Amino acid sequence: MHSHIQHLIRCINLEEKEQAERYQLNQAHTLRALKAEGLALHPISVTRKSFGYADYPEISFRLPYPGTTNMFRDGVAIECFKQGEEPVKGNMMSLEGKTGEFRLFAPDFPDWIEDEGVGIKLAPDTRTNSIMKDALTGLEKNKRLFKLFEELHGDKPLATTTPALNNQLSFLITN
Repeated sequence: MHSHIQHLIRCINLEEKEQAERYQLNQAHTLRALKAEGLALHPISVTRKSFGYADYPEISFRLPYPGTTNMFRDGVAIECFKQGEEPVKGNMMSLEGKTGEFRLFAPDFPDWIEDEGVGIKLAPDTRTNSIMKDALTGLEKNKRLFKLFEELHGDKPLATTTPALNNQLSFLITN
């Protein structure tokens, strides 16, 4: 495998490890600290539950307070949690002002979803990371793209092309 590809895959693995460490809710990263960094929204009030795309549970919620929500963009990986319960992975569908929606990757709603103390926090984006790693490992199989990759990373000399300065361009429309 090309050394630059190996380096990029190592970087993706480091990023994934750092995300997992940063978003973890434990003694080192308390809920208060995650909320202060804008990595958790807690508590949330569930306003509606429904089944959406592929029958995944979807939850509409309201924040009872103005919070730091800029990290919770559409499509970002999240975990819905309640103290003492197993968190459920999902993704943010929308968040505007104090109201938002998210989808859970579970067959049904957790029993505790409407209890007090439910929150959501960011989670490592393992899906995007695995797509990037798959694309990088498959790059050598695509001859044209791999050749371009080698040219961009300096292992092969750039292909000689006609400089654009020697070409005349006409912008006049002729019928």
